[in-house]
Amino acid sequence: MINSPSSYDLHAAVSSLNWWQSAGVDILVDEEPRDWLAAAPIATNTIATAIASAAPVASVQAPLPKTLDDFIPWFMTSPDMPGLGAERQRIAPAGNRQADLMILLDMPEPEDAAAGQLLSGEAGALFDKMLGALGFSRDTIWFAPMVSSRVAGGAMSASDAERIAEITRHHVGLIAPKMLWLLGRAASRALLGMDEGEARGRLHIVNHISGTSKAIASVHPRVLLQTPKRKADVWSDMQKLIEK
Repeated sequence: MINSPSSYDLHAAVSSLNWWQSAGVDILVDEEPRDWLAAAPIATNTIATAIASAAPVASVQAPLPKTLDDFIPWFMTSPDMPGLGAERQRIAPAGNRQADLMILLDMPEPEDAAAGQLLSGEAGALFDKMLGALGFSRDTIWFAPMVSSRVAGGAMSASDAERIAEITRHHVGLIAPKMLWLLGRAASRALLGMDEGEARGRLHIVNHISGTSKAIASVHPRVLLQTPKRKADVWSDMQKLIEK
């Protein structure tokens, strides 16, 4: 004879289930004890993915072009070139590739894009007069910006400075000029490691892939428009550079 559960047993069971449900236990669990407050285990592949995503990704820079013919198109179009602006705003280096004198400035002026050349405005007119007085013209020098388009705000970022300096030094090495005239703070910092105020008044030696070039640093021509009395200092610096 099979014994059937008493009404008391059923009542006790229902009461017990109701108590556990009120306590928040509404699913079946196994017989082993479990720490319900512990963090959920993470799958091994998830850990590996998290570590890989958190690890810093090394920036791999492609080698710079080894010839001037290859460098100029890269300088004008490569997405690896810091500060690259819209195509219509880019200004290419220009002049004589075999020039003894290379002149560097930071970037094109706002009006240069429309004119299609560096220093096209009033500062450029002053620059041309200074070149003429020294026995040079734009056709007899190599005239280049450190970046091919004007950077937003007119100042290069600190994060780009090291890469721009590397590219600029490489550019100088491809031209291998006897003389370098560095116009302004950015050019002086990139190749001499100091502001033009500290660097001016004496010759420096710049090392590059083709050897060395002697260099002088001076203020940008736009500064001379604001402080004409500094023209004498620039003239004196240039005499030091070009004297035999």
